[in-house]
Amino acid sequence: MKRQKLMGVLVLSGMFLLAGCGHEHVWEEATCEMPKHCTECEATEGEALEHRWKEATCTSAKTCEICGVSEGDPLPHSFLAASCVKAEECASCGETKGAPLAHGGMTIGICDLCGQSLNKELVLQMEYRFEVAANDLAVTLTTAIQEYSSEIEVLTALDNPEEMDPDEVLVGELTWGTLTLGSFFEWADGVLRETVWENHKEKYEEVKAVYEDIYEKCADYPELKTLKEKTKELMDAVPLTPPTKRERTGEVYDLKPSEISALEGEERDRLKAEFEAAMEQWMQDMQEDIQWVSDVETKAKEWVEEYNKVKALFE
Repeated sequence: MKRQKLMGVLVLSGMFLLAGCGHEHVWEEATCEMPKHCTECEATEGEALEHRWKEATCTSAKTCEICGVSEGDPLPHSFLAASCVKAEECASCGETKGAPLAHGGMTIGICDLCGQSLNKELVLQMEYRFEVAANDLAVTLTTAIQEYSSEIEVLTALDNPEEMDPDEVLVGELTWGTLTLGSFFEWADGVLRETVWENHKEKYEEVKAVYEDIYEKCADYPELKTLKEKTKELMDAVPLTPPTKRERTGEVYDLKPSEISALEGEERDRLKAEFEAAMEQWMQDMQEDIQWVSDVETKAKEWVEEYNKVKALFE
């Protein structure tokens, strides 16, 4: 009887062992830290996984692609040297540091370090605009000088007042009315600059505007410092204001040509001397105007010479 009871216990124990914990497992897949395990009991199956490491980079440490755990520190950046066009840059991740180099200190010309042309288009624009303006100014001044020739004819007539009868002066197809020395000088003073101003004002202003634009474009570029100075000299030589008439005073200015012809003796000699002195001063003033034209032409040539030096920086 005892033998039969013992056998019953053994059979029940075996059945219990075969049945396990008595419920259906709810498995969670293995990770790098735990094997496959039941979430409701402590039952496990197999072993934990091995880490699947992703190598460290400049931006992150060595990291497991499965569980995300990291190990160690990120790698140091491998910066490539800066150039004229790029700052220091990491060869691995592309991160930059600092700023590009300053083209060896150049702002105009061809950089010795990288071969890049710096502000070439700016310089070429100056050349085109200056050539147009210089041509316009040359035509304006040439035309003014041609118009000035008519005043020289009047000057010749005034130099021989006894030949001036009646009291009118005909120059080409232009008849001046009753003429006195005073009215002549009022008309003739500053003739060259005034002719440029009155007859060619619009073109004159366009020329001046071009010079002002070039001056602004020179800005603070070191290589354009002298060119900027030459441009300023041109701007000053081509003023945008009408010339001031010179004041003439004296008894001789109130006489008509026929009245001058009628003079005799000491009175004629005195007024003739006054007239000659006035004409000498007028000729001197006209010479100053002619010199002005020459000065403008000289300053334009100096500008071209300096510009060619700048242009040579691109050769």
